Amino acid sequence: MEEEKRFGRKRRSERVRTLNFVDITRYDKLGYPIYGAVARSLDLSKEGIRIECPDDFSVGTELELEIALKEEFLTLNARVVWKKKMDDLFHYGLEFTSVPEDKRPTLERFIEIWKNLKIDIL
Repeated sequence: MEEEKRFGRKRRSERVRTLNFVDITRYDKLGYPIYGAVARSLDLSKEGIRIECPDDFSVGTELELEIALKEEFLTLNARVVWKKKMDDLFHYGLEFTSVPEDKRPTLERFIEIWKNLKIDIL
């Protein structure tokens, strides 16, 4: 993949194609929310997620993501590691900054569900 070549590293885990709405929140240094947006997920792995949205975030920006699957929600923190402008949207590669142990089973379940759907969305 192009991003993989750019960073010169191999993926650590399998990614699956997804199509979810993702709520994005950015916080100030005191922990107050200062920005909210909605994005669409394109793929997901244990280490990160690729999203698209019209909002312009800088590489290095820390974000809180809320991903929904049916009635279940997963909230994770992530950092923008790459971005690419595509028409009127930005595509971002986000790396999870930490996945708490109690959230790992939910993340793995999300990945497994999308993996079993075997849809081609791109």
